[in-house]
Amino acid sequence: MNTRTTIIRKALAASDEFWKAWHRPDVCVAACRALHVAMREVGINLEPMVARARFLNQLMFDAFDNGLLDTFTPEQRAAWMEETGAWGVGLGYLDPKIQLGFEPMAPNSWGKHLALIDRTGGLLIDPSAGQASRPQKKIVVPQTVVIQNTPAEFLAGRSEGSIQLGATVASYRLFPAEDGSWSASPDWRDPKRFKGLVKKIIKAVR
Repeated sequence: MNTRTTIIRKALAASDEFWKAWHRPDVCVAACRALHVAMREVGINLEPMVARARFLNQLMFDAFDNGLLDTFTPEQRAAWMEETGAWGVGLGYLDPKIQLGFEPMAPNSWGKHLALIDRTGGLLIDPSAGQASRPQKKIVVPQTVVIQNTPAEFLAGRSEGSIQLGATVASYRLFPAEDGSWSASPDWRDPKRFKGLVKKIIKAVR
């Protein structure tokens, strides 16, 4: 008999297999919606929530950690990144005022990022994190990032949650007060758009 943990693990494996072959960057709403619908069918509630995520290679993480970036003008920061290879990718950081040296998102994108929360299991699940992977910049991110044992402060959006992914550091902050703007997306409104994936996930967990 599948345990709850095993069901989620199998669901994420099925989701990963699909999106790795899709090769489209702006899939956070679709990936979350498919999992949300499929898991609801087997009695597991995954709550959508707006998040900001940053993925830093080790050089960039060290610069954040020791405050080095605060000493640079934007021009100096760009030159320093070019010289050293320090790099960061932000999801949900469309506003140029908060780019902080990250690679910018596409200007026609939603501008935010969606993840899923499993309150029962204490998990943050980001099934589209792989779009941040930049191996050439020493940022390697799996298709799905899971942060376990999330504390109440993190779920309330009052603290960050981080995970080490090899030489990449991923950090998330949640925004539970967001107004649900993702629900206006066709990828959320019409689950039939990814009906095949929903069926694939359900089949994998049963």
